[in-house]
Amino acid sequence: LAARADVGHRDKAGETALSHAALKGRTDLLGILAEARADVNWRNERNFTLLHEAAMRGAADVVRALLDARAEVDPRDQLKRTPLHRAAMKGKVESVRALL
Repeated sequence: LAARADVGHRDKAGETALSHAALKGRTDLLGILAEARADVNWRNERNFTLLHEAAMRGAADVVRALLDARAEVDPRDQLKRTPLHRAAMKGKVESVRALL
């Protein structure tokens, strides 16, 4: 980042540094990248945001970190489901609590 790396760059799979950090539970890196203006509302091909992904996995710490970074709380995926819907469907209680 000190060398002005592009925080929004997508790899061949369409992932960004922020998406990799979030999906691996690296809230420390997530915070750094969000401060560098990485897109916390990044979406994949199914229109899932990182908040959807974290909520479905039960990664409540990542859910909280994304919300702290001002991620949109109620984005809708291609089926019009929010992260709260997805967390509840998967039985991820801590994610549900973090979203409420």
